[in-house]
Amino acid sequence: MNPDIQQVIFGMNAEVLFELGNRYYNGQGVTQDYTKAVECFTEAANQGHVGAQHNLGICNQIGHGVTKNYTKAVEWFTKAATRGNANAQYSLGMCYHNVHVLANTNAAAGIFEQLAAEGHSDSQFWIGRCHYFGEGISSNESKAFKWFSQSADQDSSYAQTMVGTCYRWGYGVAVDHAKAFEWYRKSAEQNNRQGQCCLGDCYQTGRGAAADIDTAVFWYRKAAQHGYESAVANLEQLSRWL
Repeated sequence: MNPDIQQVIFGMNAEVLFELGNRYYNGQGVTQDYTKAVECFTEAANQGHVGAQHNLGICNQIGHGVTKNYTKAVEWFTKAATRGNANAQYSLGMCYHNVHVLANTNAAAGIFEQLAAEGHSDSQFWIGRCHYFGEGISSNESKAFKWFSQSADQDSSYAQTMVGTCYRWGYGVAVDHAKAFEWYRKSAEQNNRQGQCCLGDCYQTGRGAAADIDTAVFWYRKAAQHGYESAVANLEQLSRWL
């Protein structure tokens, strides 16, 4: 450990160490320093602070202040998760779902489903996605729509896009282009690039709203500015026609 930071944190209790680690991590009132943040989080985590354990997992997952190490990230997430920390449980689920070397979609789906039932919006989106694509759990259109809807009602722009898509294609619910348009609009207005592209498509095709190429181009450009490739392709296609 850096001897300077060691002198600062010697004898501090876990909560103070956790707060100091957050300050170093975010650069609040001090110069941002991920290494010092990790040292504070480590001391607090070793004292049993679940928030510090979760943050230490994040640092190992991203590689902030330490060499990226997914195995250690999972170890710290698991320690905090077993003590009921919802953020750690969610982070553990995301590791199992998205990190190839740790892939365990069955475990991820189980975590997301438990948290979703407790009202965790992001987990509601992800368990909906698991049902939508059959990842780690049986594909189920009705359940996918149910969970996307619950997450969307909590203002998740990603879930709002998926609710719109379910209405657009009749996935788990009857086709309703007007409702698809409204959910895409909600997502787009939250700056979600997929929602913006889908809203542009509604205006281009006249599904759920009156056809309006200028407005379609407006939303495609918004999405393209965020690097959404489908929107870029749509703009290129329209440029050949206009």
